[in-house]
Amino acid sequence: MCDIDDPNIQDTPIKEAIKIEIVEMPNKLIYEENEEFDFTGLVVMICYDDHTSEIIEDYTISYEEVIIGNNLINVNY
Repeated sequence: MCDIDDPNIQDTPIKEAIKIEIVEMPNKLIYEENEEFDFTGLVVMICYDDHTSEIIEDYTISYEEVIIGNNLINVNY
């Protein structure tokens, strides 16, 4: 059982993510229509409200089918 009055338990402030930045773009940037995206080389960083940041690998990527022109790609954490 966890005792909330235990003097050995210290409050740890919870950092809040405020933005995601692309540090390095993927190696491949130009595609043919309907070709699968290859995100090899993509480096993503998360920035926190306490002015710290870290490179993350547990992000997800979502996008629609590749079409001719610009395509929107979402990076989520």
